[in-house]
Amino acid sequence: MTSKQLNIKQEIGKVIKRFKFEELESAVLPVFPEFKWDKIKSKLVENHESFTTGHAIQIIDIFISKANLVNNVLKDRMTTLQVIDVSRHYNRKVWYGYEFLGNNDSNSITLKEIENKIKYNLKAHKIHVNAQAVEYNGLTFLAIKEESRRKKIITLPTYFSFLINENYFFCSKKGVSNEFLMAVTESLGYQNCKKIKLMGKDIHSLIKMLLSRKAATMEGRLLCQPLPFKRVPPALTTLGLDFTRHKQRKEYAIECYKNSAPIFEFLKVKSLHEKWKHKDAVEKLPNESIFIAIEFRSSDIIQFLKHLITQGILTLPLPCYAANILTLGRNDVMLKDNSQ
Repeated sequence: MTSKQLNIKQEIGKVIKRFKFEELESAVLPVFPEFKWDKIKSKLVENHESFTTGHAIQIIDIFISKANLVNNVLKDRMTTLQVIDVSRHYNRKVWYGYEFLGNNDSNSITLKEIENKIKYNLKAHKIHVNAQAVEYNGLTFLAIKEESRRKKIITLPTYFSFLINENYFFCSKKGVSNEFLMAVTESLGYQNCKKIKLMGKDIHSLIKMLLSRKAATMEGRLLCQPLPFKRVPPALTTLGLDFTRHKQRKEYAIECYKNSAPIFEFLKVKSLHEKWKHKDAVEKLPNESIFIAIEFRSSDIIQFLKHLITQGILTLPLPCYAANILTLGRNDVMLKDNSQ
């Protein structure tokens, strides 16, 4: 086995390590039809080894060596494994949203056709790539890996994900080349695309936010007035008067954000023309305005906002951006002053 084959085989082993042992049969073994899952398990039993991914990789490594697969086949198998890994564990990456523009000229298209069209489109730009597509859990995942001219360099794929018949897609790279974007766009029958201010790890939640925006736009309720907050007198407790209104705030938070809300990890709020609030600053800079940006980060922004409401940190009724976050279809918003 050549040094290049050994390098590719090592990379294949690194990808397989990302899977749990119970995932190997359904996710990894279909990529290698040369050997069967029963053989791997029987070898583990024969060697008195536990059923773990690490031990299974040692057996798979031996089987790959015996199969005598050529470089191109190994490279294709590795790219396929990489995109399967991403399809099963997509929430390990941050995905950036895009929108297709124009009419869809390809109502029905196979994964193989998508792969071939992407290769053809990029070849026209003198970019030679390996493209692999898989479907999992209702989503299509695509890996595009540029072939390196330097033999010892193994390039990393750029991943895309989309829902067939919806005009949105996601990319795992923040700064992806325009050639790659247009190759994906044209291969799916659209004419152009644009970036949208939506990012997160849970692709299904991001799609849910975009579909909610589409429905709200059609129904004319994209921006609604925040729910009114009815203030009540302080509650009498065994410790005295409770001025926090904790229970009322908690009920208000639940009313604003129902159950099964989408999960996203980032919320960025910006304002171009904010006036100074501090008395000394207002006196010294009465006509000056400043740019302000606040970024929230959490494993679940909606739960985080609920906590801020309950603890009395967010003013009530809610700011417009927070009240409409579930229908905005964006988590990077710019505030505007309607009075201007």
